[in-house]
Amino acid sequence: MYFISKKSALKLIQILLFALTAVLTGANSSYAIKPFYRANHSGGYKFKTVIAPGAVKFNKLKFTLFILKNGRPGKNFRGKVSLSMPGMYMGKNIATLHPSKGRPGKYTTYIYFTMAGLWKIDYILYNRRGKLIRFSNELNVN
Repeated sequence: MYFISKKSALKLIQILLFALTAVLTGANSSYAIKPFYRANHSGGYKFKTVIAPGAVKFNKLKFTLFILKNGRPGKNFRGKVSLSMPGMYMGKNIATLHPSKGRPGKYTTYIYFTMAGLWKIDYILYNRRGKLIRFSNELNVN
C-alpha cells in the first residue's frame, strides 16, 4: 500500500489546478478570424467572398461566395476553394461550394484554418458553359 502525506497531496492538487487553468486560459487565447470580405472580378463576373468570424484550430467556419454578372446572380456555378499557406505544405484543404437554396448567386461551404499565419485562398470555378474561372485572395489570421 502507498501513502502520501497531506502536504504532498495538497502540492499535487495545486499542480493539477495550475495545469488545468493553463489549459483553459490557453483555449480562450486561440487565434481568431475577424470578419473577412473581399471582392474580385474575373471572366466578366463579380465575386464577393465572406468568411464568418470565429476561432481557428480545427473550427469549421462558414464560407460564402456571391457571384454576379451585370448585377444579376450568377447561376449554375460549380467549383471549389482551396486553402494553403505559402511556403508551408499543409496537405490538402479543399472545400466544394454548394448553391444556397432559394438564393441564386450565393454559394456556401465550410472551411478550416488550422493555425495563425498568412493563408492563400484559391478559387477554381466553372460557369454553366464549363468555362474555367480562377482567382485567389490572401488572408492573414492572427
